[in-house]
Amino acid sequence: MIQHQVKKLKKELQRDYLLLVYLWPLLRKLVKNKLTKRCTVCTLNEKYTVIGDDGICNICRKEQQNPVILKSEDNVDQLFMDAQGKGKGLYDALVFFSGGKDSTYLLTTLQKKYKKLRILAFTIDNGFRSPFGEENVKEICKHFGIEHLEIRPFNMFKKLYRYGFENFSHKGFYATDIWEGELFMDIGRNIAAQMQIPLTVLGYTPQQLSIIEPGYDEYKLYNSSQAIYKENQKFTRETFLGHRLDSIFTPDEMKYWWDFTRYSESELPIMVLPFNAWGYNKDEIQKEVSQMSFLTKVNPMFTNDLYCQLGIYLDYKILGYCSFEPEWAAYVREMKADNVYNRNTWEIMEYGSLYSENQILNSINMKMVLDQLGMTKKDVSEIIRKCSR
Repeated sequence: MIQHQVKKLKKELQRDYLLLVYLWPLLRKLVKNKLTKRCTVCTLNEKYTVIGDDGICNICRKEQQNPVILKSEDNVDQLFMDAQGKGKGLYDALVFFSGGKDSTYLLTTLQKKYKKLRILAFTIDNGFRSPFGEENVKEICKHFGIEHLEIRPFNMFKKLYRYGFENFSHKGFYATDIWEGELFMDIGRNIAAQMQIPLTVLGYTPQQLSIIEPGYDEYKLYNSSQAIYKENQKFTRETFLGHRLDSIFTPDEMKYWWDFTRYSESELPIMVLPFNAWGYNKDEIQKEVSQMSFLTKVNPMFTNDLYCQLGIYLDYKILGYCSFEPEWAAYVREMKADNVYNRNTWEIMEYGSLYSENQILNSINMKMVLDQLGMTKKDVSEIIRKCSR
């Protein structure tokens, strides 16, 4: 992004945040009759779940029947303790780092807690990063003296996002985002194996993992009650949601996807999801990271990738709800996120997508994303038309 675009985008993101925090609580009273009914407990949208006459959704009623059981923190602590200084190469752990609140908390906690753990912060620039997230990455690594590796496979991600929006939007933005996450992880696995780094560490939360449907986890990689993954890393990525990857990507691009047969047994990294052991409180982490005064902005509205706006817009136009609402509702249900803030966040996005769509489509954010993807507003309308039939 050129400098003047960055400045305009920053102002737009700051304006949207101020609108959410200060103006929307007042404006929603004027447009309340246009908004979808939501659960009074977790704020989940009625177009996703059934809400009873008492205002409580059926998921909240069933919550106690399926509690999330965390893996013992002791096991993860011992793994990190034992890994210190033991990598065959220069590092013991490759930590995925975006500059958002979760990865910032994860990276800095590991650095403070395990003094001898040789950490490599790993960032993938997908071409759609928030300028605030980029600044945070630089400042955190500099402040804490953490070594950092960044790669920029722009074309690979552009192809993935466009294909995902055009082919998976009927399933929700969630599908494309999970696919992107799997590519992130596979690139990290390859880097770790090539550099002989024994651990790859990711900030997925138990709530995120608990809502992954089996069809999205074709290689059985995740479990919301497990923090350490070793044997299930022996797989070769060939498909996503039934689509063959080699029919979408070139032979060179296929090398970004994980194929465990390229490496010896000793080179295969262990995947670690520490939040599955530590537990995860969205509000507490937001508060703690916000106290790092040298950072710019750490709220997700500032640090989320820019393509999220397109995905959320498509969700409300096609599904009537955002496919990430269930995850955020889980945090509220477990009293780890604020009910009112959560409700306001999704309501303003819903209202904007359904009743102020020209403003969204003409935003700097959306124009930049569509330009990067080689798409037009007509292409977006065609996706909506095709998925709404």
